[in-house]
Amino acid sequence: MKIQSITSFYHPEFRASEVKEKETSKEKLSLKDKTVLITSSLAVLGLGAAVSVNILKGKKINKLEKALDSAKTEASENIKNIVKNLSTDEKLLPYEIKNVEDTALFEKFANSGKNFVDFLRTTLDDAGKVKEFLFAVTSDDAMSQKFVQEVTANPRDSLHITRMLKDKIGGIKNLTEWLQEDGGYYTAYKTYAKNLFKEAKSFDDLLKVSPNWHLFALQRRGENNIRFGNLPEDFKFVDDLKNFANWLAYLPLERGKTSKFEYSGHYMLIEPLSFGESSKIPLKLQMVNWDNIPISKPYVIKVQSRYFRHGDNYNAKIAEAYRSDSVFLDAQIDRYLNLNDCKNANKLYYYDYDAEMAIYGLEDGAAPDLMHGSIRAVNRKLQDMNDLGIYYNDATPSNFIEKDGKLTVIDIGESTFIDPLRPGIPHFHFELPNWSGRALPDLRRLQL
Repeated sequence: MKIQSITSFYHPEFRASEVKEKETSKEKLSLKDKTVLITSSLAVLGLGAAVSVNILKGKKINKLEKALDSAKTEASENIKNIVKNLSTDEKLLPYEIKNVEDTALFEKFANSGKNFVDFLRTTLDDAGKVKEFLFAVTSDDAMSQKFVQEVTANPRDSLHITRMLKDKIGGIKNLTEWLQEDGGYYTAYKTYAKNLFKEAKSFDDLLKVSPNWHLFALQRRGENNIRFGNLPEDFKFVDDLKNFANWLAYLPLERGKTSKFEYSGHYMLIEPLSFGESSKIPLKLQMVNWDNIPISKPYVIKVQSRYFRHGDNYNAKIAEAYRSDSVFLDAQIDRYLNLNDCKNANKLYYYDYDAEMAIYGLEDGAAPDLMHGSIRAVNRKLQDMNDLGIYYNDATPSNFIEKDGKLTVIDIGESTFIDPLRPGIPHFHFELPNWSGRALPDLRRLQL
């Protein structure tokens, strides 16, 4: 790409060549004309408002002329830095971790009145200075936590922020170095995640941030059972959810057939929605009266199948929870998506680890016309889910419901969570498993 150098600034009311042709020199201009000339030029540089204020305060015109010359020089340097940062010849830039106050950008940041993201987005300084500033911020005890809190506040912004940081720091290799090396982002996020875990008042406080919390970590919170969400009123009659889930898992059900059952004095119509290779069974369930008239909304109950239920076998139950299509993993991912109001997520009402059961809403719609294995095409229809860092791999039509052009994932297993700004921390997170054998291309090797 050829970039033309900028040698002059234009304004509708003023152009230097026209002034010269009319034999009107700067020395012959009145104070009013000089003011128009200079403020018009400075307006192009984004400095017009400040200069106008100074004029109104009676500043001398020669100071304004000097300000214009200074602004032109600064603009020229900024343009050179933009061109340098656009270079496709990416180099790993050297850096030294300094006190943040000693970096070249600290004073600009402090005087800008902007937050970290807005300052970095608008800075025109070269990549080396940006890299130095970022390392200084993430190695500072106080500033690092403010920075992490800011960039993770809205998960939907994460991808845009990451792309912006890549451009500002000098490319993917420099970004990766800052993300992973000591004193960089990973160091700061590790402290942030540990503090979040310690201060969280509920599982939802954790699941709103990321969907891949280690089962062992959740158990370390000292609670006897892992539960999240709200149990619907229609199930409040069940005094033992574990016993109820066991009962559901062993019912004599047939594919495509709805059967009526009674549990603890309550009648319900139950239909198995699938009997695939998954370790869980999704059941359509609706409470009815004796005459089969519905007295509740329809639900989908997901329970570990009878062949994968381990009751009080502690180790076997933990191993089963880490299957890529387990009730535990599905519920954790869906809860994360629900807490962030994802448009493509199934509604999860309640999850109970001890019962190995989750209660979902029944989505209205039809299975979409999707090509098997077309992962890229499927994820293009799951933009909101992708914005939250979840990429879906099991591109099978039966895993989706589509209505009014909106695609909803009703079986979230086999997903991948990718977000460089929310990396996994040992003993707190794990990488989501994917047993489907399909995934989007992993390009991480190119970053090393």
